[in-house]
Amino acid sequence: MAALALIFAIQDYDPSPFYYFDEVDQNLDGYNAERIAMMCRERSKRAQFIMVTLRKVSLRLADHHIGITHGGDGCSRRIVDFDRERAIALGERALAEAEKDNEKNHSRIEEARAADHEMPEVPEALPAPGSLGGLLPHMTVGDESEPSLAALSERTAEMTEDIEAYQEVSQAVREVDQQDAIESRAEDEEELV
Repeated sequence: MAALALIFAIQDYDPSPFYYFDEVDQNLDGYNAERIAMMCRERSKRAQFIMVTLRKVSLRLADHHIGITHGGDGCSRRIVDFDRERAIALGERALAEAEKDNEKNHSRIEEARAADHEMPEVPEALPAPGSLGGLLPHMTVGDESEPSLAALSERTAEMTEDIEAYQEVSQAVREVDQQDAIESRAEDEEELV
């Protein structure tokens, strides 16, 4: 809509002799498609509009029709300046056929819903097995509740303590290794002397 508004504003400011629109109304709702068709019809007094469209409202407001249509028998046909009333009647017949197909599909949907009631339901999800050992230490057997904030902070504190203990042990091992390295160098120097 914004792009078309810009084109129409440019036409008001600096008109062109003709405009070519390729399915500009395809994604518009019925109300806006009709507004675009009426604007093109009104502005066609000052310029020529060539418009590719599938919308009936645009076809109804056009002076001439040139194009390709599907007759319903699987064959495409070329149309050159056809009778507007005949085209509208053909469109109404196609709409009636589409509504009939829609009704048939609707009845199939109802049949599927009826059959759906007879289908067995999916069972509830099973809880995590207790045989996972230490893989899920935060889950206790028989505890089906969601972990609370207090439980999460408690687990965090426990893990922090474990990390600090590992760091202390690691530091002690490094100090022993450094002490051993110093003593080994001292012994090597004594042997050299």
